[in-house]
Amino acid sequence: MQENTTASPTPKQTQKSSKANEKGFSLFTLFKFADGVDIFLMVFGSIYAIANGLAQPVMALLFGGVVDTFSTADYQHMPQDILRVSIKLLYLAAGAGIAAQMLVNQSLPFLTERSS
Repeated sequence: MQENTTASPTPKQTQKSSKANEKGFSLFTLFKFADGVDIFLMVFGSIYAIANGLAQPVMALLFGGVVDTFSTADYQHMPQDILRVSIKLLYLAAGAGIAAQMLVNQSLPFLTERSS
């Protein structure tokens, strides 16, 4: 029988070697190989993602305006006030839908195709 002559590393040596293999990097290192088109697509997608994310808080504010019109005692102008806020909600829905479609259909597919 032959004995194994190589000694197994101690846990301390294993920790040192694993720390030596781990190299830290900055966030900008991820974008080292990105060209102008990639950066444009990332900025474009980020803008539309922010616009899509802001739709829900803005909708809550506009819906608060609808609720406020019900609490007023001016019943003669209530339909016009509700219509005004409802049209703003319609514009918000159209804008959020366009922002979501631009993000999903324009920016993200091009980025994933270019990165592979």
